[in-house]
Amino acid sequence: MQLPYEGSISLTEEEAGGSRYLGQNINLYHASRPDWENMAAQTQQESISLVSGETQIRVGPPEHLAPQDHAELHRAARDAQQARAQSAGGPQTPLSSVFSPPN
Repeated sequence: MQLPYEGSISLTEEEAGGSRYLGQNINLYHASRPDWENMAAQTQQESISLVSGETQIRVGPPEHLAPQDHAELHRAARDAQQARAQSAGGPQTPLSSVFSPPN
């Protein structure tokens, strides 16, 4: 399981605000970083300057989550990945480890 990407992106456009990024997942293209093409970084904040034409985007996991919430999200993602592998004929995982009742 890959940890979420976190950072900021600055875009300069002739007409800032034409595209909205808040609530969207972002992928980037960089020749030396092919993993960024499918990073699906979660947009958490967007600020637009109409004067300068600059859009600032902050990506990463939601800040309002506590560390145990992050751990639970990673566990749930891992379990979902195992369930997909199992349904695709991958390694067999006991159903109880894929679908556990909430605490």
